[in-house]
Amino acid sequence: MGGETIAALEARVAAMEAASPLAACLGAADRLGASINYSSTNGGAPSAKSQIIAQADGGSDCDQDLETLADTSNQVICGLDAYVQNYVSKITITFDVVVASSYTFNIHRDQDIGTVWFMDGVEARHDTLSHAEPESWDLEAGGHTLVLYGSEGCCDGSRPNNWFTVGDGEQMAISVANLEEAGRCRDTEREAMAARLAQLEANPLLACAGRERQDPSIRYQSTYGSTPSGKADIIALGDSGADCDQSLQTLRDTGNSAICGGETRVSNYVSKITINFDVAFDSTYRFRISRDHDNGTIWIMDGVEERHDPSGPASNDEPHSFELAAGSHTFTLYGSEGCCDGSRTDNWFEVNGTGQQAISVDNLAAAAECY
Repeated sequence: MGGETIAALEARVAAMEAASPLAACLGAADRLGASINYSSTNGGAPSAKSQIIAQADGGSDCDQDLETLADTSNQVICGLDAYVQNYVSKITITFDVVVASSYTFNIHRDQDIGTVWFMDGVEARHDTLSHAEPESWDLEAGGHTLVLYGSEGCCDGSRPNNWFTVGDGEQMAISVANLEEAGRCRDTEREAMAARLAQLEANPLLACAGRERQDPSIRYQSTYGSTPSGKADIIALGDSGADCDQSLQTLRDTGNSAICGGETRVSNYVSKITINFDVAFDSTYRFRISRDHDNGTIWIMDGVEERHDPSGPASNDEPHSFELAAGSHTFTLYGSEGCCDGSRTDNWFEVNGTGQQAISVDNLAAAAECY
């Protein structure tokens, strides 16, 4: 059968898992969650970067956790009694990235002495005047922290136009809800990943590769001294023990004397042939096992009776087809012989009508390969 090799399919599954947004999201050990905090410290408006940062980190006269950064004005956030001049501010935004992406933030500040932007502790930008331009970062999956410092001499003004984007997506308000949504392992991603993997898992070749397998075998047993005709009696005697027990590489001839030797019984015995084999893909297996058993034969596949020929070698010669699922199977053929054992050499099997083959361990193994 054609198709990708097992190794190629396994590599493709592994690559999909490694590259999927869902896998990256679930594998991000440093997730932070989304939050927005604004703080401001009164009493000075330094211009040097280090002094702006030190004053803002040193304490705060206003400290607010926000659901949305709608306006960056100190009075809007902290109240009408808050300073409108001579203060420093600090905006801290934590958020998660579900898969490596470009994030752009537009945070409009009326901070006339300057602003300093940091992403994950690394300075990205320093403006010595009010900052009104967006800033972009290429971010890996995981948790990130954006910090924006500012220094205001005079006078605090309203700045409401604040947003962020992910990749080429639409502008979104800078809110905890929107940041969480952008960094969430969304159901749509999970479903898409599950669908892609399900398609691969449904590939018969991949199913074949992942299945436990058994080695094929052919065993012939015969028990002497009786020749019953009833199904139950034939099976019971065939299972009770054996005067001849042979493991075969090929079932060339089903004659008792051919298998067990020239001195063995040619009459008044029951026989049992057991064939264990694997099926690579759901298939039709057709067996012809010719028996010179005048008291009848019973064909059983995986413990289920498929056929009973009550008398005569002629009916025993007909092939029989089995619709078999991928996996391991056991075919058992019982027979009862009154007289007299004869050679039967025209024995074969075929898979999906692809050609008759000798019933051998090697051929059964080859038919079960994941091609």
